[in-house]
Parts: sequence; C-alpha cells; structure tokens
Amino acid sequence: MIKKIATIILGLLVTILITRYLGPTKKGIYAVVTNYVRIVVTVAMLGQTVIYPYILKSKSELRNVQITGVIIMIIVEAIVCFSFLVLKRKLVSVVELSVFLFPFQILQEYISGVMLVENYQKYSITSIISNIIQIVFCSFLFLFTKSNVLLILFTFIVRYIYIIIVCWKDIACYINLKKFSIKKYINCLNMGIIPMFTALLGVINYQIDVIMLQWLHIPYNEIGLYSTAVMVSETVCMLPDAFKEAIASKNTKEDCKNDVVLLSKISLFIAILLIVAFGIVGKIVLNIAFGMEYVGAYQVVIILLFGNIPMIYFKIIGIYYQTNGRFISQFIILSVSAILNIVLNIILIPKLSIIGAGIASVGSYMIAGGIYMMLMCVEYHVNFKEFILVKKRDLTYLKSIKNKLLKRK
Repeated sequence: MIKKIATIILGLLVTILITRYLGPTKKGIYAVVTNYVRIVVTVAMLGQTVIYPYILKSKSELRNVQITGVIIMIIVEAIVCFSFLVLKRKLVSVVELSVFLFPFQILQEYISGVMLVENYQKYSITSIISNIIQIVFCSFLFLFTKSNVLLILFTFIVRYIYIIIVCWKDIACYINLKKFSIKKYINCLNMGIIPMFTALLGVINYQIDVIMLQWLHIPYNEIGLYSTAVMVSETVCMLPDAFKEAIASKNTKEDCKNDVVLLSKISLFIAILLIVAFGIVGKIVLNIAFGMEYVGAYQVVIILLFGNIPMIYFKIIGIYYQTNGRFISQFIILSVSAILNIVLNIILIPKLSIIGAGIASVGSYMIAGGIYMMLMCVEYHVNFKEFILVKKRDLTYLKSIKNKLLKRK
C-alpha cells in the first residue's frame, strides 16, 4: 500500500507539472489528443489485457499462447504506425506524435497488465521509478522551454520505454514461437471480444465528455479546466484503483468477496472525508497546485467528486466480476451507463458547458455503481448494510491483513 500511495503522489506531481506547463488552452488540446489515443489503444488491445487475469486463473494453458500472440499483434501494429510516419516524413504535429506514441503505450499497457498479476511488487516499484523519470523530464521542460504539447507527449514515450525495458524479461520468458498456435490464439481473441467492447465502454464513460466538449465547440481553455477537474476528482478514486489492483491480483488465486465489501466500505468513508475537505479548501488547493487560472474548475470538481462515490463500487466490484469471467454483466452495465452519459452530454453541454458535462458524468456513474452494488447483494447474498456500516469484525479483518503484511516484510 505504501508503494501505491507513493505512485499516486508521484503521478499527481507529474499531472501538476504538465497542467502548469501547458496552461488551460494547451491542456485542453492535450486532453482531447490523449483521450482519442486512449480509445484507439483500448480497441487495438482487443480485450487481451482485460482477460489475462481470467486466463491465468481458469485457462492457464493459454497463457504462453496469449502473450506470444499479443506481442506479435503489437509488432504488426507498430509497423503500420511507423510506416505511416515514414510516408509523412515528419514528426512535428500532435497527430503524428500521437501515432508515434501509440505502439509504446499499447505495449506498456499490456506488459503492465501482465505484471500487475504476475509480479505486483516489481510492477509497483517500476511505476514509481517511471513516474520519477517523467517528473525529471517535465521539470526540465517547465524550467527551460515554452509550453509545448509535443514535448509533453515525448515524456510519456520516455516513461513507456523505461517500463518496457525493465519488465521485458518477465514477459519474454513466456514467449514461445515454436509452441504458438493460431487456433488457440483465435480462441483468446474470441474470449476478448466482449471484454474489449466492455473496456471501450468504460473508456467512453470516462473520456467521452472531453471529446464531446470538443465536438460541441466548447473553447479549449474550458476543456482544459474540465480535464483538470476530472484529474483532481480521479485522485480521490486512486484509492479504490489501488484496491482494485490488489483484488485483481488476489482473486486469481482465491475468492476475495469479503475483501471487496470491506475495501468498498473503506473507500467510501475516505471519499466522503476528501469531498468535505475539498469543499472547504478546494479553491486554495487549485490555486496552489495549478495556478489562479484553474480556480474556475472548482465547481466541476465538486460535482465530479460526488459522482466518484458510486464509481467506487463500480471499480472494486467490477474487477471482482471481471476476474471471475463475468464479462457480459459488465458489458451490459457499461452499455446502459455510456448511452446515458452520451445522451446527457448532448442535452446538457450546449446549455451548461463544462458544468453540464460534469452532471452527465455523475448521472452515468450512479447508474454503473448502483447496478453493480445491487448485483453483488443479490448474487453473492451480501446485505446492503455491509457496504456502509463498519463492524467489529471489519476491524479484526483489517488487523489480520496488517499482520500478514508485516510477516512478509
């Protein structure tokens, strides 16, 4: 947990540096570009990162085939990207650098997904060091160069290359071209279809608001404020993200229903405390961290923070369903949530601009988190109160986890 907290803090420092360096308008351009890249990467992965924990848990005989097949697939995609850049004969626009960024990001994401399950400790340490490297590069840019989106994208390439180099040995040992079977890999691809669309719906739920702000001709400086508000609100959700990763790793080895309920409860109370704290000192925090020009994001942050409460349940319960192979349930929930998000954005953005986008996101988050909580209560016989009320046995359980961690040390 200490490593995860360090990763959160370092990631926040990277974001603060990027946000201050770019300013609201270029931050808006940066947000639109990275959101498009995020969507393309999700589709290009064909759901293989999502299903890896399930393969390891239930179909371990496919592990080597899947890893080998994915690496081949990424190499082909990289050749296509680099061929495009060779034909263009330049690397000066945001679009071209995004194409250059794509192969590194997709390989880094797959390797990180595998390492999260196979070697969580190394994954955590690598994440920390990669963030430190990016902080060094961003600090240099902040001090010695003028605001430039291309240079910021370049720092991500450096970071991704570091992660790939450090973790490659752990992945390479599973690559076996001699035993690779196209038939078995097609089986993996078939397994990944629904998870891919599910992951895409999840990305849409998180990213479509920024893209729709651009489609509906909201100025880039307002998009910059909105994307900063999203980042601040997501910082609150980094704790359930940490718990989500722990559940993804643990649930491949044993059932962790009790952990899901307890960690959801802990995240809820911490989120409430952070919402109250930000409501009191939020404007001061925005001014200190990002500068006076970002104080205008305060109202949107407050709105999105309330939306993060139901998303706690979506993230933590969702990963439990995912590692148990319950991809269809996740797909249906996200479909409903994403459609609602898009419809609300179309209605509210023209009237309320970035405030409308925030309200639309909260509405979709409430649907996703609420449905998952109800499913967990019905299908796994969990009392609704278990997700809210702290009991003596919860404290005992936390103490046992603490003792296990101490013994590992």
